[in-house]
Amino acid sequence: MIDGAATQVFLAAQTGQGQARVSVLRDRGLPRRVEMLDASDKPMMTMDYRDYDAPITIQLPQCGQKS
Repeated sequence: MIDGAATQVFLAAQTGQGQARVSVLRDRGLPRRVEMLDASDKPMMTMDYRDYDAPITIQLPQCGQKS
């Protein structure tokens, strides 16, 4: 569980750089957390992913038009 969301955890081996622990949202299959592990399997760096359903707006530029 991460922040109340059920996750499934995988270990990923990185060539010459140790391992990463990847937590994936169980219901959607999207990554929730990636932890880069040191030689003793302690996290050196943690990256959290969230706000997958957050609304976004992208304002396109006025291409080829003079203002």
